[in-house]
Amino acid sequence: MDIMTALFDEEEVSRRYHLRIERERSQAIAKKLIEDGNLPYDRIADCTGLTISEVEKLANLELV
Repeated sequence: MDIMTALFDEEEVSRRYHLRIERERSQAIAKKLIEDGNLPYDRIADCTGLTISEVEKLANLELV
């Protein structure tokens, strides 16, 4: 049972790590698209998999 729990925990840690990396990449792409200024926020959200709200927050951070 301990081995199964350890394997599950290891898989969960790996899954969360990959999700975090994917999210950070999406945010980096969104920031570049926001800086470029050629796409509306809803299109950036579609392209990156982020929500419009997340894109707006990133845009507000870029303006500061």
